[in-house]
Amino acid sequence: MSDRFRKRLEAKVRATNRVHAYVPKLREGLVQALTPFVGKKVFKQGGSLTAKVEQALEPLYKQEGSRDGHNGGGRPSFWRQQGQYRLAFGVRTSESIEGEEYGCLYAESTIYVGEVQGGVLVKFTDEERELRSDYTADEIEGKRKAAEEAREKAREAESACWPFGERDN
Repeated sequence: MSDRFRKRLEAKVRATNRVHAYVPKLREGLVQALTPFVGKKVFKQGGSLTAKVEQALEPLYKQEGSRDGHNGGGRPSFWRQQGQYRLAFGVRTSESIEGEEYGCLYAESTIYVGEVQGGVLVKFTDEERELRSDYTADEIEGKRKAAEEAREKAREAESACWPFGERDN
């Protein structure tokens, strides 16, 4: 792997580790802010959040990041993802690529917070995914190499089936 691609991989790994470490903290803050709204309407007719829910989330937006997912400075940002049957938020962060003046790489994750029916927050989801935040560039490089080797073996096995293919229709 060239030095340029190695530095890009390292930036992607740093961004992924950071966003994965951030997700449980943000989910906890979201659940805390939204607890008073269980059993209450959280979506307006058009699908946007009600004013009271927006107001309850405002401290998190101010403390944690921007609403649109573009926060600069590598600080994680979050926004509500659209959907009428679930309450979910996207989280994104970026990392500069060492040696590149303008380059950066992003990592994103989704936090599923609750189930919604008829605009009402019915319950919080039980989903608290275990997201690793200790990846290394060497580990990912090794996994990519193993995946490429497996694809090559699969291509060879498929070629060995010629002229019959894999199925007899």
